[in-house]
Amino acid sequence: MTSPLNDKISHPPIPWGISTLGCPELSLEEAARLADRFGIFFLELRALENSLALESILTRPENSSLMAELCAAGRIRMIDSTFWCCDPTEESFDELCALAAMADRYHVPFVRIFGTRSQTRPTESQLVEGERSIKHFLWQNFACRLVLETHDGFSAAADCAAFAARFQLPPATLWDVHHTLHAGESLETSFQFLKASIVSFHVKDWDEEGNAVLPGCGILPWRELRPYFEQLPGVPVIYESERLWEADFPPLEEVLPQLAEQWN
Repeated sequence: MTSPLNDKISHPPIPWGISTLGCPELSLEEAARLADRFGIFFLELRALENSLALESILTRPENSSLMAELCAAGRIRMIDSTFWCCDPTEESFDELCALAAMADRYHVPFVRIFGTRSQTRPTESQLVEGERSIKHFLWQNFACRLVLETHDGFSAAADCAAFAARFQLPPATLWDVHHTLHAGESLETSFQFLKASIVSFHVKDWDEEGNAVLPGCGILPWRELRPYFEQLPGVPVIYESERLWEADFPPLEEVLPQLAEQWN
């Protein structure tokens, strides 16, 4: 099937995906059908059925066969946790390990984590705690790899790269373009810091006040982004609406056609 989001003849197709954060009310089956309707290949799992409790939802019998089918087709490459490595709790670590065990069961290669809970850059003591918690995770010998998102205190790619340098086996990176630009980095600067570790992109649009807007109605430099996607062919480009927390934002059925227009 030819995707309406992959219709540029003069460029390689963009490997589009959607985060289920943008359709949190849907079940796994409904989210997959939505993606199919718009010719979107990747699903990044963050919320389903208005819940972040993915492990309990995805292991239910009615979801397990579809989950296995989607993962076997390579359509689910990342499951998103709510784990802050620099501000961990025992409960959140246990939840991370449960997600990782499920990811291994379905051969999902990546599990997303955050760095800090605040917008301020992490202190040295927080960095030490983050290093400790990630090493503790590595000792569990899961097959899946942790992915640190450019977010909150790690919004700057430079800070993500410096933190990764503390590890022999560092976490991979999810480049959320909104956050690195908000941190004051240029696209080129962020890409040079992260390019060797990027396993996924997040894109969304916003206005001068930081409010989410429809694609092309804000300040995200869509056309300038495309060359960076093309330098990492096959790396998923995930459109991330945060409708779970922004209930007034339009549903993905209305947003995705406008997303396609950004490359025309």
